[in-house]
Amino acid sequence: MTANAAPVANAGIDQNVLTSTLVTLDGSASSDDNNDPLTYAWTLSSSPAGSTAALASPTSAKPTFTADVAGTYVASLIVNDGQFNSTAMTVNIKAVKMLFQWDFEGNSPLSNLLKEEATANTITVENDPFNSNNRVLKTVLEPDQTRTEVMLVDSFNSIYFYFADADPGFEDKEKTKPFNRSLGREMWFSMKVYAPEYINTSLLKPSIFQFGPVQNPISASGAGFLQLRIRNPPNTLSGEQWNLRLFTGNIFTPIGLNLPPEQNFVVQDVKKWEHIVFHIKYSTGADGIIEFWRNGVKHVEIKGPNAIPLNRNRIKWGLYGAIDNTPMTAYFDDIKICGADCSYDLISRP
Repeated sequence: MTANAAPVANAGIDQNVLTSTLVTLDGSASSDDNNDPLTYAWTLSSSPAGSTAALASPTSAKPTFTADVAGTYVASLIVNDGQFNSTAMTVNIKAVKMLFQWDFEGNSPLSNLLKEEATANTITVENDPFNSNNRVLKTVLEPDQTRTEVMLVDSFNSIYFYFADADPGFEDKEKTKPFNRSLGREMWFSMKVYAPEYINTSLLKPSIFQFGPVQNPISASGAGFLQLRIRNPPNTLSGEQWNLRLFTGNIFTPIGLNLPPEQNFVVQDVKKWEHIVFHIKYSTGADGIIEFWRNGVKHVEIKGPNAIPLNRNRIKWGLYGAIDNTPMTAYFDDIKICGADCSYDLISRP
């Protein structure tokens, strides 16, 4: 007769989720050498401050809970084979808060967004050209305009900034007015963009996303830092490309910083939605980074210093730049912004 052995609990793999996500734990890989049926006893042994999370069905193999605040949740599992308890095993669930998110539905589709140099009909919320049940942001740049953009602001229409080498909440009291709307130095930005037609002029370089520019209290420069543009390659009558423009030199970035001033890459998909993701860590040190993904493929990765101390930038999207006599249109949807604790996987989830 084989002696009864204690069962072995398996609490599953660690997970990264967004706040408000319904998390499913999984203890089904727990085992017993004697093949005895198991019972399950789950507990939330640790939760972030302020959380009211509670397990549903804690005696099942796969209980659930809602990660209601950001932070790390620790769940513990003990299984029993009818005679013995297992050793407790734990699993960590890290919940990340999305700082801002727009799907352009509801009664306040443009909350925390300030229109810049837009007339009544150049920034609007409209039906998706492909799906009348979905609402999206439509921007139109007219020939007599230089920009039709929105920027990230607080409820008082004060601009949110990212400061090089500064943590969230930084106040630049020496160089500017007291300022506590800093979002730190690192961001993840995701958006869907749709350009409905080619603009077949090599002189056109309209920007659809900008990190910056702003009059800078450190360098006294209004120069930008980064733009994503729609650009025709020289001497090409059709086939626009995405163009990443990085402002370089001793005005905005350190002397000798070897950043390519422009990078042209994959021809954009006109007539369909594209998914764009940026990851920017704005730093004077070796931990600086600029990453860019298009439709799940990484096209740009630049590591190293990319700022001067305490420089600041804001986020804007829409259309900016000189055009000829033809109005230009771009649509935006599912825009998300999160911070340093985010990841490509998290910000790309539907």
